[in-house]
Amino acid sequence: MILFLTFLLFQILLTNIGVGILRAIGFPKRDAIESLAIGYLIGAVVFSFYIFLILILGGSLSSLSVGIFLILGTTGTVYLIGKKGAKNYLSSECFLPFKISDGWKKVSTIQKGLISLMGVFLCFKLSLGLWFVFNAPAYFDDAISNWNIRAKNIYFEKFLNFNPENKEMSFLGGGRYFYPFFTVTYKAGLSQFIGQWHEGYVNVFHFITFIILIVIFLLKAYEYSEGDFFLASVFTFIASSTPLAFFHSFTAHTDMIIGIFFLLTLIYFIDYIRKKEISELFLSGIFLFGATFTKNEGLVLIFSSVSAAALIFTFLWRDWRLLIPSAIAFVIMLPHNLLRIMYNLKPNAGIDISIGYHKYAVTMFKIVMTEWGHSNILWVIVPIILILFFWHGIEKREIQFAAIMLLSTGLLIFLTYSFTSNFTFLEDQTSVNRALMMYSFPLIYFLMILTNTKRIKK
Repeated sequence: MILFLTFLLFQILLTNIGVGILRAIGFPKRDAIESLAIGYLIGAVVFSFYIFLILILGGSLSSLSVGIFLILGTTGTVYLIGKKGAKNYLSSECFLPFKISDGWKKVSTIQKGLISLMGVFLCFKLSLGLWFVFNAPAYFDDAISNWNIRAKNIYFEKFLNFNPENKEMSFLGGGRYFYPFFTVTYKAGLSQFIGQWHEGYVNVFHFITFIILIVIFLLKAYEYSEGDFFLASVFTFIASSTPLAFFHSFTAHTDMIIGIFFLLTLIYFIDYIRKKEISELFLSGIFLFGATFTKNEGLVLIFSSVSAAALIFTFLWRDWRLLIPSAIAFVIMLPHNLLRIMYNLKPNAGIDISIGYHKYAVTMFKIVMTEWGHSNILWVIVPIILILFFWHGIEKREIQFAAIMLLSTGLLIFLTYSFTSNFTFLEDQTSVNRALMMYSFPLIYFLMILTNTKRIKK
């Protein structure tokens, strides 16, 4: 019980700090659930980056270093509450259950039945996932070598090993040391706070982010559709039913997390385009950094495509503020990128970099996207929705921006796996599945926007 309460306290403190950051950047009060959900992710990102900075500057992972962050962060939030008033901390509106109740009244009996069926199935999956988190440790090679063994080494050694000759052991945490540090330093710091390495508590973060995916997707889809609860529920169910996403909610892989950061980057870009609140761009920048700090794909695929789209529309719309998210992510990325340069950390160490088209790439993509169970029905739905709705909604700026961003990302995924030595990961159908899963979250959100006929008619 003490261990659970300590873990719970840590999560509350991070969420509180994250919400404080939301208020510090002037993010408008909306739904309390939205603030708490994204506040939790922001708190986790900032905490992880703080621990990373302590370690690369030669400091140690200790109760003091963790405590300083939590105390200063909590003090800052309390100061903001005192300065702006407690009413400005969270919105008095709560999406669950009040707005759901309003939306429920507007749907037909058949739609209620379908929503109930989707809810039951989703609750079953969540129960199953939570059981796996606390009853099965991380056991897949990538989950261990890429992330958990590095976090575990840092927790027990308390320092970051900078000796390149120690690559087989704990250089930069050990394992696949060339990957970023988000979940690594988060899990090491959490373990320091609770006083031990506990597989269930360090891995439940992945499960929590899966719940946040469901909550935020439902909330923002409901908001964008102006109260169409059935439409919001259907697309939320599609997003949460991506097979690899559910699988990664309890296996300690990070691909689902980077996909969620990509989704949130797009969501708050779209909110800025619609509402012109500059704080939306600050928020988008934090999540864009989160994507780059989680896995190499965040830098190669997501940062590149988001920055390209922002640059294009900066000139088309003459709005330089669209570059703010990329600028934020770029600046915060500097310490880790300098570390990459110092130690020549390539995205895939041990893989020869060769450029040239692999003639079976298109065939392999077809197999991956249409003939395997993990493909779901998404890649059948995509062309249907595009044909039916795209040209009716293309005049909307948010659709234009999202389309270019997603087109850029999809092109980069294709080029990466078709023209480089990463073709091997397309051929054996490993990381390509994860890249497509990351891509699917913002893509499904884009499809939701397209099918929102209420806004398209305006």
